[in-house]
Amino acid sequence: MKKIGMIVLAAVLLTGCTSNVEKGISFLEEKQYKEAVAVFQEEIKDDKNLDEAYRGMAIAYYELKEYEKAAEAFAQAKEHGAEETAVFYSLWATCHLKQGAYEQAAYYYDQALNMEDCGAQLEQEIRFNKIAILEKQSNWEELKVQVEAYAKQYPEDTSIERIAEFLETR
Repeated sequence: MKKIGMIVLAAVLLTGCTSNVEKGISFLEEKQYKEAVAVFQEEIKDDKNLDEAYRGMAIAYYELKEYEKAAEAFAQAKEHGAEETAVFYSLWATCHLKQGAYEQAAYYYDQALNMEDCGAQLEQEIRFNKIAILEKQSNWEELKVQVEAYAKQYPEDTSIERIAEFLETR
């Protein structure tokens, strides 16, 4: 996930925002996430660059593992017109996954998969996470179908073998 966070950070950097957004981005780059949150909150309070401020705050909360706050910030970023990318939706989905909100997580993972910029590595990660959701939901029949499809599509990924072995015992 760290690689994805850097991709999102690069996307934020390319928008050319100034002021507190630039400061917040600097804090994100320096892994000073609490400081980043404070700066992005100031930008929001000033009613400036709301899309980028909320997106930056979402990333900071995500890195702080404050997934509920991150999910709320992603929702606000979308509401204020932040660029919707596969990574944006994937991170938002992961926030829901970490909170046990599996249906919402699956929904946002599907959104990510439908984005034109969803690359092969991100697609594989999302498909694996969707399998994790099915496992958490005890949806054994669909899980078996998805595990078989995943194993066929990504034969080099041996991490799926544990789930496949478990399914054989059911």
